[in-house]
Amino acid sequence: MKLHNLSFILLATIIGVAESTTGRTKLPDRYFQLMEAEARVIESHLATEPSADLKALERRPWWRHFPASALIAAVLYAKEDAANPRFRDPKMRALAL
Repeated sequence: MKLHNLSFILLATIIGVAESTTGRTKLPDRYFQLMEAEARVIESHLATEPSADLKALERRPWWRHFPASALIAAVLYAKEDAANPRFRDPKMRALAL
């Protein structure tokens, strides 16, 4: 996933979480789909390089902001919604931490 796509997802997530906590709007289902797709990519890469440190992970041009992936995982773990199959998923909690 390209950096600008990840940046858009993160921005949309932050806006969605902020709005959903105020009760004005529900986080759109499409955001959950995009976040889950990115989470699968992250899980896949971490599975192939389990001992990689942050510096090694960020060598990839499109993973330069790898720490932001924790935000994706945290939202998927914490946000209860019918469109979020990763709610309370222990894998998302581990990735967020």
